[in-house]
Amino acid sequence: MLPARMGLAGPMGPTEKRRSELVGGLYLVGARGKFCALITERQLTIERFDGKGVRLDLSAIDRMRHLKIPMLPSGSILLGLIAIYLGITTIVAPISWLAVGTGASIILANLVSRYSILAIETGSGDRHLISGSESNLLKLCLIVDRVRHGSPIEEALL
Repeated sequence: MLPARMGLAGPMGPTEKRRSELVGGLYLVGARGKFCALITERQLTIERFDGKGVRLDLSAIDRMRHLKIPMLPSGSILLGLIAIYLGITTIVAPISWLAVGTGASIILANLVSRYSILAIETGSGDRHLISGSESNLLKLCLIVDRVRHGSPIEEALL
């Protein structure tokens, strides 16, 4: 008697030896909700719990960059420097301390309030920005980079 075989998705199917890795706690910039990344040997899928998201072939990814982006607008440092300058040179004594303190706090807030993002650029010119904790972004970047360069998933996780 022949052994019973299950369907395509069963133990004898084509997905038998494929492995994947899941990285959670990510946010796709410009979209609502938490996302998770599913990495297989051929593609990267970034999706929400309802299935909406982005699917990228690993061969289509040109480069990945890890960046630190400030939360405040870029002109805030200039505004802080102007407040400090006016507090030192122009404004009278009791109010000048307030201007210097405000300028220094604006500059300090701009330096401290940076958050990490991972920019994934594809060959077709698309750029996908993913934010999350530094450890999750570095793990995602490292695994995708290793798998893109030919390592199997099991090796990429080490």
